[in-house]
Amino acid sequence: MATFKNFDAWEKAFKKRMNKTVKTAVTDLARNIVRDTPVETSALKSSWNTSTGSPEFSFNPDKQDEGTSSLTDLESTIDSWDIYNQDLYFVTGADYAYDIEYLGWSHTKAPQGMVEINTLQWPNILKQQLNKNFT
Repeated sequence: MATFKNFDAWEKAFKKRMNKTVKTAVTDLARNIVRDTPVETSALKSSWNTSTGSPEFSFNPDKQDEGTSSLTDLESTIDSWDIYNQDLYFVTGADYAYDIEYLGWSHTKAPQGMVEINTLQWPNILKQQLNKNFT
């Protein structure tokens, strides 16, 4: 029967690498979504919310900071996110985001939307981080 010496140390190191891998990949994906969100007043770009436990659908149309608050919220939430025990949500409370994403409301600035086009890149984003942290 095979045994593993220092299995606890190996498991701890593996979880640390996986934690970094997942958090970096999710951050990259969310940043790409914010980057590709079309700007008219920048309210939509600033409306992305990152949360754990339950989705946060708040929307303040007066908040127009080119997405800075969305990215700050993202980084803060990701830092404290327990990838093994918490669900992570990245949502917008802007009701017109659906129309931009699926009905072509922003046919010149974001003709392919902002979410789906980026989530299709998820396998590549994750693979890049896995290669970086596990090879």
